[in-house]
Amino acid sequence: MNNLKILALGLLVILPACASVKIADNVKMISFSDKPSGKETKSLGNIDGKDCTWSLFGHSLGGDPTVRTAFQNTAEQSEEKIPLMKSKKQGASGNISSIRNVSVERSGFGFWIVGRRCLDVTGVGYQ
Repeated sequence: MNNLKILALGLLVILPACASVKIADNVKMISFSDKPSGKETKSLGNIDGKDCTWSLFGHSLGGDPTVRTAFQNTAEQSEEKIPLMKSKKQGASGNISSIRNVSVERSGFGFWIVGRRCLDVTGVGYQ
């Protein structure tokens, strides 16, 4: 019975720490080329990217996440598995010319010791 009480208290502490808030939803097209053609190109399917900031003991380990960097990481298909270290996503082509039906949202978590704030970009990628 004590284990159940401890688990319930732990969930009450952890659950409010996670959050997700929509910033933009269903933006028609974002182009990464200087002169977008507007014609259909090869679809890469659903792609995503993000820009994140970590914090320790309430102190940020970098600047706030930016939409520009989130889109840049989406176009390059890079990700951050370990704080401050980016790598190429597995199976990513990296030749993305535009993204359609784009959504941007804030996400992250915060505990007393460590936290993470992110801007997530998702959409359909085209070459």
